[in-house]
Amino acid sequence: MDDHGQMSAEFILLVGIGIVSTLLFAHASFEAVELNTVMSAARNGVTEGIALDSLAVYPSEKFKKYSESYPRLKTCSKTVYIDTKWLNMGYDSTYQKTKILIKIRASTQDQMTKIERDCLGDRINYYVRKNICETFKTDNMTNIYYNPAFSDHYIITTSNVEWV
Repeated sequence: MDDHGQMSAEFILLVGIGIVSTLLFAHASFEAVELNTVMSAARNGVTEGIALDSLAVYPSEKFKKYSESYPRLKTCSKTVYIDTKWLNMGYDSTYQKTKILIKIRASTQDQMTKIERDCLGDRINYYVRKNICETFKTDNMTNIYYNPAFSDHYIITTSNVEWV
């Protein structure tokens, strides 16, 4: 059978199938790695946001607003991070990327109004988006609130922090 090139054709077919399979697997793996990097950056942002909220460290314009409207936020608070989840919102034709919604759950034992908790949550979400943009070096593609945040293949938004 070697005289007719049969073994060469089978070998080429097997190598071709192997290469195609490898490329498909590599593409799926790279997308999973990118999504894991997004979520890791998001968790780091949650940690940073909670730490700065807990110490009542805010940018000057927020500090002024909180001093006038929400003086409770100027004191230290104890916020506990529970978890972070993501939801695939489908393809966004405006940005030509897949849209991901990040949901964060946290709790606080401090007696705060819903508006005060929302202010804390806004700061946490800000640091989540900021950290994602810094990780992927996409700061120049978004606004000053890093909303939305971008990675190579995803557009990332955050929902209001769920307080439990």
